[in-house]
Amino acid sequence: MQKLLSLKASAGSGKTFSLANRYISLLLKGAHPKEIVAITFTNKAAREMEERIINYLRDIKKDENFLKKLVENTGMSEKEIIKKAPIILDKFLKSDIHITTIDSFIQKIARKFSYYGGFDIDFDVRSDNLEAVFREFVDSLNDKEFEELVNFAKNEEKISGFLESLYLIDKEIQSIENGELIIENGELEELKFKIEALKDEILDLMDKCSNQVKDFIKNYEELIFKPRFNSILKNSSIKYKGSHFNKCYSEVLDSKFFEYVEVIKKYLYQKYLLKEAYILKTIFALYEKYKNKKWEVKKKENYLDFKDIEHLVYKILVEDELNKDFLYFRLDSKITHILIDEFQDTSITQWKIISPLVDEIKSGVGQKLFRTFFYVGDTKQAIYRFRGGSSFLFDYVYKSLKPFGMKQESLDTNYRSGEVIVDFVNKVFNLNEKASKDGGYVEIKENKVDEENSSKNYKKYDWRSNLKEVLEFMFEKGVREKDIAILVYNNDDILKVADFIVENFNKKVVTSTTKEIINQESARAVISLMKFLYYKEKGKLFLFEFLTFVGKEFDENFDTQIKEDKPSKMIKEILDKYDLWDEATLKLLIYSMRYDTLIDFVEDIENCDEALSSDIDGINILTIHKSKGLEFENVIVIDRMKKKSNRGIKLLYGYEGIDLKNIRYKQSGMEILDDEYARILKKEEELELKDKENVEYVAFTRAKNSLFILKNEKDSNFVKLQEYDGENILGKFSVEKKEEIKKDNKKFSLEINYYGKQGYKKEKEYKPNEYEAIYKGLAIHSLFEIEDEDYTLNRYGAFCDIKKVKEIYNRAKEYEEYKRLLNGKIYKELPFIAIKEDEKKEGIIDLMIENEEITIIDYKSTKPDDERAYIQQVKFYIDNISKIKNKKTKGFIFYVDSLELKEIK
Repeated sequence: MQKLLSLKASAGSGKTFSLANRYISLLLKGAHPKEIVAITFTNKAAREMEERIINYLRDIKKDENFLKKLVENTGMSEKEIIKKAPIILDKFLKSDIHITTIDSFIQKIARKFSYYGGFDIDFDVRSDNLEAVFREFVDSLNDKEFEELVNFAKNEEKISGFLESLYLIDKEIQSIENGELIIENGELEELKFKIEALKDEILDLMDKCSNQVKDFIKNYEELIFKPRFNSILKNSSIKYKGSHFNKCYSEVLDSKFFEYVEVIKKYLYQKYLLKEAYILKTIFALYEKYKNKKWEVKKKENYLDFKDIEHLVYKILVEDELNKDFLYFRLDSKITHILIDEFQDTSITQWKIISPLVDEIKSGVGQKLFRTFFYVGDTKQAIYRFRGGSSFLFDYVYKSLKPFGMKQESLDTNYRSGEVIVDFVNKVFNLNEKASKDGGYVEIKENKVDEENSSKNYKKYDWRSNLKEVLEFMFEKGVREKDIAILVYNNDDILKVADFIVENFNKKVVTSTTKEIINQESARAVISLMKFLYYKEKGKLFLFEFLTFVGKEFDENFDTQIKEDKPSKMIKEILDKYDLWDEATLKLLIYSMRYDTLIDFVEDIENCDEALSSDIDGINILTIHKSKGLEFENVIVIDRMKKKSNRGIKLLYGYEGIDLKNIRYKQSGMEILDDEYARILKKEEELELKDKENVEYVAFTRAKNSLFILKNEKDSNFVKLQEYDGENILGKFSVEKKEEIKKDNKKFSLEINYYGKQGYKKEKEYKPNEYEAIYKGLAIHSLFEIEDEDYTLNRYGAFCDIKKVKEIYNRAKEYEEYKRLLNGKIYKELPFIAIKEDEKKEGIIDLMIENEEITIIDYKSTKPDDERAYIQQVKFYIDNISKIKNKKTKGFIFYVDSLELKEIK
């Protein structure tokens, strides 16, 4: 077995296969599970790797290729491996295993050495409430600091996010030793005086020059940035073919011009440096204050988040003048093998914490000790630089360890995608990967400019028409909803696509949030009961939610007979007592084991991001970043819907190897004046381009059977696809018929009963996947329908800002244009059924007023970017109601947030 190994694994090439094989090989060669640390990028990946190891060991003969690789890694025969497998499986299941995320691994180090860090071993771990931290930070600023913050905020869309981005690399920032830049104003004035004097001399030499040329000389602040100056620079003279200076050229003028340019450069360089020094000094003064306030809040509330833990461990093991060898010896005494997954996403700080452990392994290699270090990843899939990931570590570590025997291998056979998709990706990204599967289909469609919704400076693209065509095509071919994934660039796009699909196809959609266990009805019911048990009298709404789910009438004196205990014990008792076992509640039970008390569970459970592992019926919609590590039968990738803002404070980071040496403030034109700045800027531009390419690669390589790309005709974010010159349709689309495994979800699909005045169940409709927005909309509808503030408070008060809801409602119901329409017989929440093209259409009309004519009003809490579906819905109501009632019918959409009453004609 190669003891030091770096493995480059392209998309779909069997990365998890290799990790699991390496791990089992170590066990076969005598390593104890507690000596092996396997670090993954996510909790999901850690669980999958653990399950994969167990499954392989349980049936070691099932996968012939896996067994062959074990033979290659261990030098054992197949017979020996098959005989040992049950023994090492038994040891694995009984051992304290360390298959974990990098955050969890560092947290274990923190708890081991908490004394040295000056914090309690039982510290709480939770995410920051960044809004609260930022609020306290702002409150702590004096008038001058507040003014500086406001000035920065004018250029930075989210100043708190900017400060957090600095906190992310805090340990790298602290290593910089920047001296104080001193530039006297007098020096600038002297240079400015010299420029003016030279300008006058030059103008005296330019009698025969045109006014246009003279104006070119006069504006010295912009002279060296003008295109014409590049031509002069290229020719090293003001005289060249086509030059405006040719008619008045003289050698003296030429010489004076370049003397003039050099003084201008010196002046601008000093001026830019002065601005940069002031801005950086101000930024980092504010940042230090923000960081200190952040720590004040943490100390007061006695908690840390994962980034704090990382910083503290770095301080203990890397920065502090302690006996580092002793500390690492204590830590390393039980670690003899390290495996790291998704290495391209490791941060520099994380690597500096782990690297001394790797150094121990490296030093033992020459002594014939059985110690190993293995890392795997793909720099083409490095898409987390904004979170601190440093893809250049991949090759840096390999080169550093190469003299000690490190080898690098590659996996370049794609076992995921059909051959047509692999060949397409090869052509787009100039790769030479192999395919193991036949078939595949690729289609590229261009999103045309949406002229109606575009402006001169901001273009919108009509992706909806193409998406509709693709989905209609798939449904016609018999593709199942759960075999379709739509990938987008950001979370806002998820909501737009989900709205569009539900309104146009009435299909169920699944997002990363809808798959989270805390958003499953059964798990939410259990959480509601746990909250009731904690809040008691004040938590009757939670009891109501629970009883509704289990099909019992609400009884405020209901006795659950569940006594307060460890959360896991309480939840198990609830599941047994009410027979609520399913995948979601089982995962909730497992997750709850991390909490010692009911209060801990109640206060933190909403931060749980554990997701169901099984499929949920519905079209998957997720961001490209969330799709990393996943695969889908049929993938639709939609180009960026909204142009990324260029606003913001931009810092440039200059590295030497893995050490941050310099931070510069981005200023247009500085690259002409400063070679070092130009180098750092060029590097940053290359990294930004690479980020885009990597996101594009990740998106295109999720597809197994078919890939549809909806590309903007201009301003596309698909940078590599713009260079593609092949066909827009490749391969033949086919659908693999799969046997449906029907799940008996009867017990877990009880609908929440609707306790309104009219006593019927409301229609099922898609709401944006964000609870505050969902419940805000429901609460507003409730007030318009029932006009009972107490009912609305009891029903929705725990889930949204009822004060804000009531303000919107009270303002909207007094809106004069709206009140004028309320003259006649009023029907609220009117169930509606009509036949359209032999298909039954159902819905609920929010408000119908009948007199000599009919008026229909459809309430909407907010106005979307695209109203077409809303308009189509109201038109449908108008057409059918006018026929049923034989009366003139008008329809309105009432956007209550903005008090806009829009008539639909």
